[in-house]
Amino acid sequence: MDIPVLEQVRIQAQVLVPLVKTLRAELGEERAHTIVRKALADLYRKFGEQWWRGQGGRDLGTTIAAAFDRFAAGDALDYEVLSKTPDGCDINVRSRTCWLRIMLRDLSPSV
Repeated sequence: MDIPVLEQVRIQAQVLVPLVKTLRAELGEERAHTIVRKALADLYRKFGEQWWRGQGGRDLGTTIAAAFDRFAAGDALDYEVLSKTPDGCDINVRSRTCWLRIMLRDLSPSV
């Protein structure tokens, strides 16, 4: 079962937001963010590298368009690919609402 990216982010945020808030309260914002960055940077970098390798060596434009398809799953984003070249692509995001931002705001307005 393929879980849309937005849903994956929501699930992760439900765990990470309270943890980061507690770390900030106990250690201060700078120290808390340093610890979280140190703990998660390599993991999320590996996720990105795995995704890139899974694209099968496609050109940048095709890869970026595929990334938008993945992030838009579950009606998370309304967009259209205007043009695509081997070096990139032009994308028109039609939605004025960022569902990710709203979701994170709803989870914790102070983060």
